[in-house]
Amino acid sequence: TLFDGVSDYFDVAASSDFLIGTGAFTLEAWVNFSSSSADSSYRRVFMLDGPSGNTNGNLQLIISASTGGAQAFTNSGDLSIEGNIKIADDKWHHVAIVRSGTTVTLYVDGVIDGTATYSSSIGTQNSSQPRPRIGSYNGSNGDFNGFIHDLRLVVGTAVYTAAFTPPTSALTAITNTKLLTCNKGYLRHANDSSGRNHFQTGSGNVSAIPFTPYD
Repeated sequence: TLFDGVSDYFDVAASSDFLIGTGAFTLEAWVNFSSSSADSSYRRVFMLDGPSGNTNGNLQLIISASTGGAQAFTNSGDLSIEGNIKIADDKWHHVAIVRSGTTVTLYVDGVIDGTATYSSSIGTQNSSQPRPRIGSYNGSNGDFNGFIHDLRLVVGTAVYTAAFTPPTSALTAITNTKLLTCNKGYLRHANDSSGRNHFQTGSGNVSAIPFTPYD
């Protein structure tokens, strides 16, 4: 899925499926940035609760335009992991946030890029039905400029618990998958391969391009 960095994003319909709570979870995606970013500070891959619900406990995954590293955090600031591995432009990178027990780990290309202890609930402070947004903060800040592929959210399972080799084939809906998107060569409002059929609304001119890290 191609985001051009100008008000392009997906909003996923609110659902209790996205109540991560205090348990294990895995958020992962392949990202490939354009050589020029539309935002000078950060590029948002994923945020939980959408544009109007940015309250404590909401999970976010961004790439810092200033440091070039991945960052995982909650809006309250009680979880903050700033990675040191540079996410190079015009190249596919696999990024993942995983909680196993009370340890949250940030991975870049299968390498551990930072950890933190975090036992608080995620996604429950704002609503009983959180809403994910992919590719932007509010349509004018934090816009993602480039490709996102195979974005998967698994609630209840720590898929990775140590350094690993990034996937070499398309991700599938494993047990506890709640969202699997940005993985088709065409666009649909309901482009969710998790089996949960979460409705998604695209904004801007977000488009589908047959280009993946497995090509």
